[in-house]
This record gives sequence, C-alpha cells and structure tokens, in this order.
Amino acid sequence: MIKIGLIHCNLRVLMAERNLNIQKVKDKTTLSRTTISNLYNNYGSGVQFDTLKQLCKLLNCKPGDIFSYYDISVEFEEIAGDDELNSELDLESIYSSYRKDNGIDQSGNKTKIHALCKLEYEGEILEFEFKINLQIRFKNENSMEVEGIISRAYQTKLDSLKMPFHAENFVKEKLDEFIIEWTSKTFDDDLDGWGAIRQEFSINTIQ
Repeated sequence: MIKIGLIHCNLRVLMAERNLNIQKVKDKTTLSRTTISNLYNNYGSGVQFDTLKQLCKLLNCKPGDIFSYYDISVEFEEIAGDDELNSELDLESIYSSYRKDNGIDQSGNKTKIHALCKLEYEGEILEFEFKINLQIRFKNENSMEVEGIISRAYQTKLDSLKMPFHAENFVKEKLDEFIIEWTSKTFDDDLDGWGAIRQEFSINTIQ
C-alpha cells in the first residue's frame, strides 16, 4: 500500500473564528478571490509562500495552524468470490428489456462486489472485507445509472478509528473511485459499440 497522506486546509474554521468571509480576506490582503476560495474549500495543489505569509499575518497564526497533515492511506480491491458475490450482468439483455418495457421494471438488475479495504490511519491499521450492492438502471437510451449501497459493517469499521470528517471523506472518495473504476472495467466491453452511454453514479452507505 502506497503511503500518500492527507493535507487539509483549516482556513474555513480560522476565518469563522475571526468573523471573516472571503470578501473581507480579499479586502485586507493582495490575494485574489480565487486563491482564497480554493484554500477555503480545500482545493488546489500548491500554495505560494507569499500567500501563507499574508494569511498568517491577517489571522495572527502560524502555517501549521492553517494546514493539518494526517498520516492516512487506503486501498480497495476486489476479492474473487462465488457467483452470488461477484455476479455478472448481461447488460445487453437489460438494455433490450429497457427498450421493450420502456424502463418500467428494472428492479432485478443487481450485482455485488466482494471487496477488501486496507486502511492505515495515524498508525492504526484496519483490514476488513465488506460487500457493495450495485443496482443498474437505464434512465434513457444514452444514460446508465449505477446505484451503489455499502453495507453497514463498512461504516462501523470506519467509525472505530474516530477520524475527522475530512479524513473519512477522503476514504469515501477513494471508495467511490474504486466502484467507478470497477464498474467501467466490468461493463465497458458490454457497452462497446452501443454509442455514447453515459454512466452516472450514486453511492451511499446503509444507515
């Protein structure tokens, strides 16, 4: 597992504590609204020293107050399982059925992924299996909707690490990427030659 870590910008919290908004920060510095907004929303891949200097002076803080580093790495992989867990869908039949019935009943178009999560957070290591239920629907002839439902056991495991929201959201984003990549890899051959079929995703955890 590659160690990548997570850097989170705390500017939103620091500004709220000082009753500042993006416009006020812009007025009190030479920073552009785009620069401030990107940091405020935790976007961007790099920060200029002058940006840090101006923010530290305005907020009366140190660079370490603006950014937090979390030692976190996560990896998801599919586990080879039986047909019940990693079943294949016949998309051509589903598509033909959609066109025939005009999408009235697509409730049976389901498959599952048996997945393994390898997660390390601040020195704690978790490795556990969980299931992802996928339901496939055609919204129209050019759009396929994939609904992913994650088992409650997955969320329970994450909760045991007591991660802050942004660290847990980082893991969620990586899981979303895994599901999208798995779906594309699994279905692309079936969709090949059909024209432009857009895949839309909705991924949620069972509450």
